[in-house]
Amino acid sequence: MHQLQNVIYYIHNNPVQHGFVKQMNLYPWSSYGSIVSDKPTKINRKEVIEIFGNKDEFIKYHNENHTFNEIINFVIE
Repeated sequence: MHQLQNVIYYIHNNPVQHGFVKQMNLYPWSSYGSIVSDKPTKINRKEVIEIFGNKDEFIKYHNENHTFNEIINFVIE
């Protein structure tokens, strides 16, 4: 499960990593905003949040810095 959390975080943090924005919630094409929002979405918000436990834990996880050691073999730069 931790590996899946890392992959989701990596995707949401990618615009920050490459300097497009300073914070992931500022990138308009990210699913991060849709997941933390209460607005209607086609994203399976509930399922993604459950991977982290709950919405607060999802946000907390995304506010921490993570290394990508577990998924480094899947990363294409």
